[in-house]
Amino acid sequence: MSQRGSFITEYIWCDKCFKALQGILCVGDKYLDGFVLGDDKLIGSGELHNYPIIAGKIGGSYYGEETIRFEYNLKPQIEKAICHPVRIAVLAENDVTDDEDDAKQHAQIFFCNPINSKEET
Repeated sequence: MSQRGSFITEYIWCDKCFKALQGILCVGDKYLDGFVLGDDKLIGSGELHNYPIIAGKIGGSYYGEETIRFEYNLKPQIEKAICHPVRIAVLAENDVTDDEDDAKQHAQIFFCNPINSKEET
């Protein structure tokens, strides 16, 4: 049975980081898809207003896989692509548990810090 969790980023001030996150989180597949938050109100220039926040779904095949997948697959990609720290909350579909360690897998805020990819010579 599929698990369907959700995620949301914090407000992202850096355009470079925002575009990098869009490229990673807004892929449109069965287990991962995101969108930029916005509204249907036109602003003074006649354009739709969007916010630099990405929300979406993240899926898995078993309880808690959403956060495990985020930690081991997406977080490393994000940290290589961003230039500023960003927090992303991930909420797994199933959060009912008596085990405190197990509960961490179901709702977690990930602190993604940029990794300096320049090699020192």
